[in-house]
Amino acid sequence: METDIRIDQILVVTYTKAAASELKSRLQSLLTEIKEQIDGTPPGQPVHFEDATLNELFMTWDPSLVVKKLSNALDGIDDCCISTIHSFCQKMLQEHRFCSQQAHGFELCNNVDELMDRIIEDFLREELQNADLSLRSQILSQRDPAGVLKEILVAISGQPLHSKYQHYTQWFTHKNNDTGATTLQSKKKKHDGNAEVSLDSEEIMAFIDRFISYAPNKLIESKITQQVCTFDDLIGNVEKELGNPSFTKSISDQFKAVLIDEFQDTDPVQYNIFKSLFLQKTQKDPSRSLIFVGDPKQSIYRFRGADIETYAKAREDIGCTMNLENNYRSNACLLEIINTFFADRSPNYSFGTPDIVYSSVKAKSDKLPLYREDSQGKKTILPVFEYWYRDGKDGLKAEEN
Repeated sequence: METDIRIDQILVVTYTKAAASELKSRLQSLLTEIKEQIDGTPPGQPVHFEDATLNELFMTWDPSLVVKKLSNALDGIDDCCISTIHSFCQKMLQEHRFCSQQAHGFELCNNVDELMDRIIEDFLREELQNADLSLRSQILSQRDPAGVLKEILVAISGQPLHSKYQHYTQWFTHKNNDTGATTLQSKKKKHDGNAEVSLDSEEIMAFIDRFISYAPNKLIESKITQQVCTFDDLIGNVEKELGNPSFTKSISDQFKAVLIDEFQDTDPVQYNIFKSLFLQKTQKDPSRSLIFVGDPKQSIYRFRGADIETYAKAREDIGCTMNLENNYRSNACLLEIINTFFADRSPNYSFGTPDIVYSSVKAKSDKLPLYREDSQGKKTILPVFEYWYRDGKDGLKAEEN
C-alpha cells in the first residue's frame, strides 16, 4: 500500500506446490477480508480490524486509495507469481524466450532414467572391453557397478560438483557394504587389526574420473537430441542465461517486490539466480524490495543440494536481518519450555556453527494445551516436555515439565 508496486510485479517463491497454492489462497482471503471490512463500515465510522498491526497500518493509509488498490489487486490476483523455484524458472524461460539463448520446444519430464541407463551401459561396455585384467576384476567385484554409477550421475546432474571424493567413497562403501566407516582422502586406508588394507585404487579413481568427464556431457547431449529436459534443467538453463543482459534485465524489471520463502533450503545455483536477478538491483533502488525468509535450524534438504553456507553468505550479502519474534501457532506453555531449553548460551552449545543460534519467541496464540480426559471426565494437562535419565539404583526415571 505504501508503494506503487502492482500485484503482478510481486514474486513469491516457496519450496512446494502445496505451499505456493496455500500462500496464494491466503493472500486472496486477506485482501477480500480487508475490502469487505472497509465496505461494511458505515460512512463516517472508523474502520476496525481484529489484527492490531493491520489497524496501525491502516491509520497511515488513504482509505480511498486503499479501496482502489485492493480492487485492482483482487482483479489481478491470478497474475501474482507465487510458485516453486522450478515453476518460476519454467515461467521465465517461456515468457522471455525471445531474449533467451536457450533452445525451445523441449518436453518437460520427471526423470531421464532411460537415457541415463543407456549412457551407463555404453560406458561400462567400452570400459570393460578396453580394461586390463586388474581393472576389469575391480569393476566386476562391485555388486552393482551400473547402479553406483547411476547414483553418481544423478548427484552430479542435480548439483554442482564440489568434490569427486564423495563419489570415490560411494563406490567403495557399496563394494564393502559399509555406509559410514570408510573415509577417503588422497590415500585412503583403514586399519584391519595391525595390518593396513589399502582402499584406494588409482585405476578405479581414474575409471570414475573418466565417467565424471563423460557421462554428464553425454546426458546433456542426449537430452538435446531427444528434446527433453528435467525440472533441475530448468534451474540450470536460467543460470546459464544470467550472462545475457537482455534476459536478466527483462526479469528484473518485471518484479519489483520479491520474497523467497524457506530460504534455508536454497542451494548455491538458486541463490546465484536470485542474487543476479534481484539483489544487486534492489540495493541500488530503495523503491524495490527483496526478502529472504528462512531458519537455518530447519535446513533438512542437504541431500538435494541445500547449503547452509549459502544461507550465511546471503545474510552477509544483504546486510540487514530481522527476527520473527511472534509465534501464532503454538501454545504458550510449549513455547516457554522450548525457549528455556534452547536458551543455553554456554561455550559448548551450538547448532553446529556459532552462526546459528536460538532466538526466543513470544506466544501470540490463545490455543489451549493438550490434555487427557479419563473415563470420569476429569481432564489432566499433558506435560509439554519429558526427559528420561538412568539412575544408578532404580534404572530409568522420567521427569516432566
